Amino acid sequence: MNSWDQFSLFSAEGRLAKLQQFVEDAEDDLTLDDIDEKQLLQAAAKQQRATDSTTTHSAGVLVSESLGALIQDGATDRDVDIAEGQLGNIMLRVGGNCDSNANSSSNGSVQEILFDDELDFDYAIASDMNHKATIRVEKLFDENVTLRRDLMSQPSVVPNIMEALEMKKIDVLHAVLRVINIIVEGNKKFQENLALVGLMPVIIKLTKHRNPYCSPGESGRDFCTDRIEDNGFVKAVRLEAAKFVQQCCKTSSLTLQMFIACGGLPVLVDFLTLEEKSSNLDHDVSLLRIALDGISSIFSIQTIPKNDICRLFVKAGLLKKFVVVFSDIAMAVSTKDTRRPERGGGMEKTTRTTIAHNGGSIAEWAMMDFQKTCDIFVLFSQGDAVVKEHMCDGTVLKGLLEAIRPGAHRLGPNKQAEDDRQVLPLINHSDEFVSAIMTLLKCIRNLSMEPTTLAKLDRAGAISTLVHLLNEQEAEGPSVSEVKKKEVENVVLQSMFYLCRINRNRQTRAAQAGVIPSLIKVVRNASPLKQFALPILCDLAHSSPTARAYLWKYDSVALFLTLLEDKYWQVDAIKSISVWLVHDTEKLEHVLLLSENFLKIMMCFHNAANTEFENLLEPLLEMMSRSVKLNTALGCNGVFVREILKRLQLIRKALVRKNLLKMLKLLFESHTSPTQFLIEYRLRPIVRALAQDENSMILVKEIASQLLQSIRVAAYTS
Repeated sequence: MNSWDQFSLFSAEGRLAKLQQFVEDAEDDLTLDDIDEKQLLQAAAKQQRATDSTTTHSAGVLVSESLGALIQDGATDRDVDIAEGQLGNIMLRVGGNCDSNANSSSNGSVQEILFDDELDFDYAIASDMNHKATIRVEKLFDENVTLRRDLMSQPSVVPNIMEALEMKKIDVLHAVLRVINIIVEGNKKFQENLALVGLMPVIIKLTKHRNPYCSPGESGRDFCTDRIEDNGFVKAVRLEAAKFVQQCCKTSSLTLQMFIACGGLPVLVDFLTLEEKSSNLDHDVSLLRIALDGISSIFSIQTIPKNDICRLFVKAGLLKKFVVVFSDIAMAVSTKDTRRPERGGGMEKTTRTTIAHNGGSIAEWAMMDFQKTCDIFVLFSQGDAVVKEHMCDGTVLKGLLEAIRPGAHRLGPNKQAEDDRQVLPLINHSDEFVSAIMTLLKCIRNLSMEPTTLAKLDRAGAISTLVHLLNEQEAEGPSVSEVKKKEVENVVLQSMFYLCRINRNRQTRAAQAGVIPSLIKVVRNASPLKQFALPILCDLAHSSPTARAYLWKYDSVALFLTLLEDKYWQVDAIKSISVWLVHDTEKLEHVLLLSENFLKIMMCFHNAANTEFENLLEPLLEMMSRSVKLNTALGCNGVFVREILKRLQLIRKALVRKNLLKMLKLLFESHTSPTQFLIEYRLRPIVRALAQDENSMILVKEIASQLLQSIRVAAYTS
């Protein structure tokens, strides 16, 4: 047996059949023993190289030359046989592709088919080929509407899609995802079928910001993304996966619920993460829009409580990322949204804006995007205490307040005048923009209703921002409608009401920010909003000397005296006057002793109903105790003294009698002529009856006895 028979894998008959193709003349009587096998192999290799030069160019030449070199180097017959088999397999693949795609195949497509995963290929050529193939598929679906339906009705389509997503080549995976998005667009049933067989976890994995493309393949090779082309494919794959998520969120409630169940909320949060040095702004903005739409869709689900959704999003870290995107949108919209006079006399409204990102490309935002982000924020502000605590994070509040008053935080405190010139007042914006800001103001109001958030709102500068916004409503010039103005005033005053209650430091800061003039105007205009403005004003008199100084500056004493005629607010007004008189006696008593003001005090006391009268006594008694001049003036007024005596006889309530007796005692002791006072008002029998009344409380009898003793002393000394 020669070396051929020893190492050959084929029988003698098989070898003979294989070599018959090289016989030129059928009449030649050739036998196996007459053939030089090495020469035949060399001839076959030469013929194969000639074929390769027209089909596979450099790739085929490289492989054939390697085979020829192997033969010339004196390789064994077995090595040559194996090399021949490999060459045959490769050429079969190339030949098959050339037959089926003779008119459309390019050199790049041949290279991709020729090389396995272990060999490098040109990503630009591969991308172009896949892009063209995807466009052809899309064109086919557009030309034949029924083709998509027929394809989805075919068996094994879903398993084939799942298998295609297991491919390791990133460019191929990108093309597969594009085709999937074309197929499932607007098809609720097919989306649900894909979700049911487990597509959602695969898609979610592909949407990760740090895409796990370095996982080992079956061959043990890592598919890393070190090259620029690879990174581009990774971003493209992520975007296509995000588009599938977008369709699932807006087409079917079932797929949306599956998306949430598979951990989809962190995916939407991840879409909000922008790269610091991004060269593809369109890619980033597309992800942002998908995230905004997805978040809105999730909040529209009726089966999950909105507070639970808020808690899950908060846990995933949504707010800090969301406020960054929100700030960019708000800045862009507020910069361009203005009211400018048109030629026809109307107002031109600019609502579609652009914004530069990272000093590069330009992204376009619309008013609808701004309104959508505001609506999402207000949902979080309606959450429980835990959600509101996260809403009051410094970064989040800064973004909200910056949007309410754009540009206010970009300049230092020493540039306030310049700031006021650069910042466009809210009333000069369009009604659509004001509506969006109204939504943000409702966020602040909702947060201010939670006691644990008040300190954080104060530290973030909410009071100064709200006061400035309130004062803007009084500005002149092109402005929003009166209805919008009232809405802004309403929400701002409610927020200020919650912020300024109880805490005196916040009340003082509100006065320093300039809230008093706006509050006074609201009250004097008899607006229904005075139910929020008046408590703030009245509390300012109790808060600090600084706040009272601002009250004095804007003549708030006159306002309080006017309120004495209002039965609903006279008690609060008299309490504020009383506290103010205690701290600034000299200034206040000068104002109170003016004839018209003194008359208001007396008429308030005389006309008060039983309940209001009882509440008036203590602050009025404190005023009489503090100011001798006021006490003397009241003692000389017969209307006031007779009203005290009348109420003593009519009202049997111990607390009321006690305060009335104290007032009567002060009037008697400070009167310039006590004897005349006794005679004029017949004081002794009334006081004696109270001191001897067995039904009177001990405290009432004690005070009456003290007054009776003073009367006796005065009568004796006279």
